[in-house]
Amino acid sequence: INHNGHVTPGADGTQDLGSAAKRWANVYTGDLHLSNENSEPNEVDGTNGNWTIQEGDENLYIKNNKTGKKYKFSLEEIT
Repeated sequence: INHNGHVTPGADGTQDLGSAAKRWANVYTGDLHLSNENSEPNEVDGTNGNWTIQEGDENLYIKNNKTGKKYKFSLEEIT
């Protein structure tokens, strides 16, 4: 199935993409935007966040969209 437009849920934070029983095999995307703003806080520290993961040539980066701070993931090559 080809789709040439946006796919959005009926309301904010109300539908899932896949389920515990029927998962997507792979997700192909550009930047990955993550936000739990306007929803329940996370269960670890009870806060809400807004982050973007971006790919570089040699590194992965994550940006806090609320503060503007940028970080580099620490990766260790395995063989």
